[in-house]
Amino acid sequence: MMEDELVKVFAKESLVHLDSIKSDLLELQKNIDNIDSDIWNGIFRAMRTIKGASGFYHFLKIGELSYTMESLLSQLRYGKIKPSKGLIQSFLTGVALLSSMLNDINKSEQYNIKEEIELLTSYLKQNDKPVKIITIQESSGNSRQSNKFEIAEDKLENFLKTGLNLYSLKFDLKRDLTLKGKTPFDIINEINKHGEFIESSLDVDSVQGLEDCLDIDLPFIVVFGTDFSSEFISNSLSIPEDRISPIDLTEQKIKYGFVLQNDLNLEKDTLFLMPTTDLVASQIEKLRDFFLQKLKTYPNVSKVVFKADNIENVDSLGVNLIIGIYRQVKSESKTFEITGAGEKFLKVAKFFQFPSLFSIKSKESAK
Repeated sequence: MMEDELVKVFAKESLVHLDSIKSDLLELQKNIDNIDSDIWNGIFRAMRTIKGASGFYHFLKIGELSYTMESLLSQLRYGKIKPSKGLIQSFLTGVALLSSMLNDINKSEQYNIKEEIELLTSYLKQNDKPVKIITIQESSGNSRQSNKFEIAEDKLENFLKTGLNLYSLKFDLKRDLTLKGKTPFDIINEINKHGEFIESSLDVDSVQGLEDCLDIDLPFIVVFGTDFSSEFISNSLSIPEDRISPIDLTEQKIKYGFVLQNDLNLEKDTLFLMPTTDLVASQIEKLRDFFLQKLKTYPNVSKVVFKADNIENVDSLGVNLIIGIYRQVKSESKTFEITGAGEKFLKVAKFFQFPSLFSIKSKESAK
């Protein structure tokens, strides 16, 4: 796994990311009182990419330092820590050390990163709510052993809030990377087009010893969040569906109040579909795939409720989507209704004669 060419690619591409990060940090430092959130987001994504790739190559100290910086950037993104010149300077110090380690990549594990870690962590401790790490796990039912992963609580809450599904993907090092002329950066960049990259690692536990070491195609495990279905992911990333495992978030959804017990089919056989965006052309394909996945996940419910509380606008494709859900549900001999409809939604519904097809309840009637 320490082939010179791959390591050179990792170091070179990471340094390009760090140059971009340094440039953005210096720009932010000039106008600390009026910071563009898009710049923070760009820095965060670049640092996450470095951290993710370092996990693949097993550069532990580069991974630890970039992970600490990513955690601090996450707190900034969610407004839990306020930016300051001192904070930006601590990032610049971390970037300088990472650059030195990458320029001397084969000796990176010999670097002392304690002082920089303590400096960055001191800013994390300023947050009244300390960073809590949550363990998540692949859904059961897969023939192989379920993998466990760790994620910061604030990140997990954000994924739950935005309705993203979490998946782990297993790419084989030889079959999916080497033979196709790809690097881990290529995989990470492709994933970021379809969702949000979270974590990656090389599954060294798949090799038990010398007897099987030459027969195993080492797996590169990636965790990411997306609102696409596993079928869409399989087609987009050219990976078989049997190497895509959903992360079981049932416990976390209940704990943080992002889902009703009904939705999980634990008390009543009712499935709630709860879109968080308008039903407009730019969102339709994602919503359709998400709803299809939901209906496949809970095939035994007898009633499907479409909660329209967060919907303001519905265009012609949005109308098609609602009719499509209704027809799908009806074909499966289930009951369908819409609740939480606002004034604009009701006008569209009445124009297209939805009330003659199924029950629609307004927000007012729910009070």
